[in-house]
Amino acid sequence: MVLLLVGAVLGLGLAPAGGESIRSPFGVSATRQLPSAQLRHTRRAMIEDRPVTINRLRALADAGDGLAAFNFAKILEAEDRPDLRADIAHYYAIAVHTGRVFAVNRLIETTDRGLAEGAFEGAATRLRQIGQALEFAAVHGNANAASRVAEAWRTGDLFGTQDAEKATEYGQLAIANGNLNLASQMIVEKAKAKDSDGLQQVLELVGQNANIGMLALGQNVVRLETDRN
Repeated sequence: MVLLLVGAVLGLGLAPAGGESIRSPFGVSATRQLPSAQLRHTRRAMIEDRPVTINRLRALADAGDGLAAFNFAKILEAEDRPDLRADIAHYYAIAVHTGRVFAVNRLIETTDRGLAEGAFEGAATRLRQIGQALEFAAVHGNANAASRVAEAWRTGDLFGTQDAEKATEYGQLAIANGNLNLASQMIVEKAKAKDSDGLQQVLELVGQNANIGMLALGQNVVRLETDRN
């Protein structure tokens, strides 16, 4: 039987340093919610940094425990196998959707690698679940999640359809939460498209973030586009 040395090897039971969790209506938030004694025992062992078998950790993750899902995804990720990329993203998505938003960046990176490698062929449902997990993190203030959701609605790569309005909505949400790289991109796009209302909205969001440099960039872009016309 394979045992994980919880805490000593992968730090199971512990969030990353500085890791953020938020309250979620999804998944397991307390040991008593689990339906079997074995799952409850596994969760207690994980939290207390006692050894847990891989199979039991996976069962706990499948039951909706976000921390178990995060830890199981890390184990799969350590194998560095492209054929596991969709599974890794799936478990990181469970973690994010159940409030473990410290998994957002790992979810985005794994998903993007998997898409590039063709790991999600025929997995439209799984991609939508990833998108929904990122939407959950986005509306709870995660700028990186909001930026990736904006891209997803712009390209259709996660939800299977495009929605320009939602792409703009999540892009603005990302900027409002501090993603100024996306702000500069949207400023240029709105100016080139002569979308004055959209541009004004972006500039207002930048101004709310008190970023003088980005606000100056936006104003310069507006002047340049005005001069060209």
